[in-house]
Amino acid sequence: MSERSNTDPEPAKLITPLSNESSVGGRFAPSQVVRTVAVAILTAAVVLGGMYLLWQLRTLIGWLVIALFLAAVLNPPVNWLQRRHRIIKRSLAIVLTYLGLVVALVLIAGVFVPLLINEIRDLIDFIVAVFQAPEGPTEYLRGIADQYGFGWLFDRLSGHSPICPASSERRPKASFCPPEQ
Repeated sequence: MSERSNTDPEPAKLITPLSNESSVGGRFAPSQVVRTVAVAILTAAVVLGGMYLLWQLRTLIGWLVIALFLAAVLNPPVNWLQRRHRIIKRSLAIVLTYLGLVVALVLIAGVFVPLLINEIRDLIDFIVAVFQAPEGPTEYLRGIADQYGFGWLFDRLSGHSPICPASSERRPKASFCPPEQ
């Protein structure tokens, strides 16, 4: 048996590093530092070069994405034409599908463009009527708000407008600001 008893604890040993090399953040060899800096700079240069290349090719990449989308979307109609009509080759089915797409887009534009033009004309006429109203644009808009039951909202918003100047000499002639009292 050992001469020591189990009741005597062994004194704690303090472990201290003998040099800075064994501690965290020790010294590195100069070649290792140069290599790390070179790798970081080259990585940054490659990333920036890749981003520049993508920026230069953004139009081409956009067209490529559109082409892939069209190919994926138009593949089922091409396959259907090819299966349904056995005499139609794939190239003719592709041409017919694109022709059908163009005709559909022209029909949609033919229906909606005149409606859009009429709406824009009506909006321009409304804006001109608002600014040419004899009572001014504020009272004209207040009358429209009262007509549709939103007068309370107009009153509340016109009292808290941050763009209305305090004095009348800075106020423009056609103003949405409430009149001074």
